[in-house]
Amino acid sequence: MKPVVGFILYQFLLIAPGCIAPEEGPTSGLPTLQVSAAWPEQRIDTNTVHKLRVPRGGIIDIIATVDPHGIDLRQSNVELTVEPPVELVALSVNGKPAETSPSMARAIPDRAEFRWQCRLPWELCKVAAKYRFEVTVKRSGRGRRGRRAGGYDATLASSITVEQGVSCYDTTMTNRLKKMAKSPHCKLETIGKSALGRDMYLLRVTDWDVPSAGKKQLIIIGPQHGDEPAGVETWLDFVHQVTTDPMKKHYLQKMVFYILSSHNPDGHETCSHWGTHDIDPGNHAYKEMKIPEAIAVSGMLRKYSGEFTDAMGLVHHQWTRDYTLISHMDSAPADRAASWRKILNMCVGASNNLDMPIYPIFGHYPEKTYTGVRGFMMAELGIPNYTLENTGMREFNLARLKTHIEKELAIYYATIDQILSQTSVAPKERPVRKLDLPAGRNYEVWRTDTPPVLDGKLNEHCWRGESIIRDFTSTSWRRVKLWDTTVRMTYDDENLYVAFQVPDLTESTAMRGASAREIASQDGCEISLDTGPDGWSYVQVVANANGAVATRGFCCGGVPDETCMLEGISAAGSMTDGGIEVRIPLKSLDRPNLAGGTLTIPVSDGSVWGANFVRNAHSDKPAASWVRSGRGALSPARFNAITFMGARPH
Repeated sequence: MKPVVGFILYQFLLIAPGCIAPEEGPTSGLPTLQVSAAWPEQRIDTNTVHKLRVPRGGIIDIIATVDPHGIDLRQSNVELTVEPPVELVALSVNGKPAETSPSMARAIPDRAEFRWQCRLPWELCKVAAKYRFEVTVKRSGRGRRGRRAGGYDATLASSITVEQGVSCYDTTMTNRLKKMAKSPHCKLETIGKSALGRDMYLLRVTDWDVPSAGKKQLIIIGPQHGDEPAGVETWLDFVHQVTTDPMKKHYLQKMVFYILSSHNPDGHETCSHWGTHDIDPGNHAYKEMKIPEAIAVSGMLRKYSGEFTDAMGLVHHQWTRDYTLISHMDSAPADRAASWRKILNMCVGASNNLDMPIYPIFGHYPEKTYTGVRGFMMAELGIPNYTLENTGMREFNLARLKTHIEKELAIYYATIDQILSQTSVAPKERPVRKLDLPAGRNYEVWRTDTPPVLDGKLNEHCWRGESIIRDFTSTSWRRVKLWDTTVRMTYDDENLYVAFQVPDLTESTAMRGASAREIASQDGCEISLDTGPDGWSYVQVVANANGAVATRGFCCGGVPDETCMLEGISAAGSMTDGGIEVRIPLKSLDRPNLAGGTLTIPVSDGSVWGANFVRNAHSDKPAASWVRSGRGALSPARFNAITFMGARPH
């Protein structure tokens, strides 16, 4: 008989063995049922990860092999059920199309192969994390062979579970891209080839009947790394929406979208970080322009540079942030350039839409010292741009990426709205929230009658006791040696006092009068306080052992509030004793200009604030944070708590 065809996905398909529940009959020589699965579009020779999952819109074959072992099963029904339901395209029995419905057929006395061809959904709203395919063989009567075999009558059942994955470059993404190119709004072209000869695609999307004069531009650079696939799924959905949704087509009359399908086609197909190169194709390949992907993308950007009259760039990454992160390459962030302001407004707008802070990081590449595509766009073409990140690193299950993709789409639209309007965006007001955190995340702050002397020695009575923050974690994704740091706090009616004990403190060159950026770039400390608490806005104090201190306010996530300037804060340190002490007047924290309400002075015993403490980095060690959230140390929604306890009992 015809053997089972296709690659059996033992690495991920959870195969339940044939279940036999005879009413009567022999214990050997009974009918058997085996179920497996294959993906007909799969290129097994080159793909090492995508084979584990069927991509969106992909076809999967469910193969059931029934061996009667001499039992007459001609009156039996063979049926496939799927949970959740998917489209059943076709059914064949022993290689011939079945005459019955796609889900059901009748067995024959001899060994038979049933092959169902099923299509998983393309639409993001319909995808599921897993699909269970169950095949059952139900015998409806007792035949002559069955009686001779002992009167066997049974139901066979076997199931297999598959996951729905992301789009592969060679198949589902390319096929979908070519379908999109048939839209009157889309123009598709090949801009070059990857190191392994894959075509690199640029899709331009707009209403071509509307003159380009006055239109603005958004350049979307697909994923840099092959194991960060969410960006492809995001732009696929975005193009589908703006070309088919009547409520979104108006964007095509005002914008032109330049979409690079993927910066790293070879890595995308094989799910490898850098693909075939020994250099990061998106972040470092633009220094010497030696790899074909960087040559193709830079050539494309130069080709259309004359059309980039009012453009912004968006570059897709997917790393270990615990919330979506925006990173911007600005030519002059200190001068508050127009592009800098545009990014801030876009972050606030996206934060309002998503009800979560979006955190911007500002970089500067003087004298064309860039190494990646973002620096190239800014330094060579004057195009401000940002990196769009999410936390789904190396996640290939589409359903589990769905939330990230939806957030990225919201950021797309916030970006477009800001490009079109270029107006200031105010953060939403946020209600005060109740912080009910376990003891390890809730530090007890006790009142003192004798405030400490700021000298960095930490030898006063108020610093004694067992209430100490010790559990710092790296803000880097790498496992590295952490700082040996502890934090203590106390307060009185007028001030909040914070002491960092830093035995391995290193010399800092930032002196009094230095900016917050300069102080934070060297060894020292950061204190972040969400006094609402609203999980949205916060103030930050940075200090070092030289007594240099500066403050910053953030109206949502990492979006700075330039009106928030805290006054009267002082700091002192001791290199010998390894301590940094900071005094913060409570009245300076009365901040009605930030979202989240005002502060009542003095602080009532029992008040709870959100807080985080960071030991800043230098060349030898990374920053370390009390909040255990990787690079989300500045996300107020993840802050720990401090509780003002009143006077310590004697």
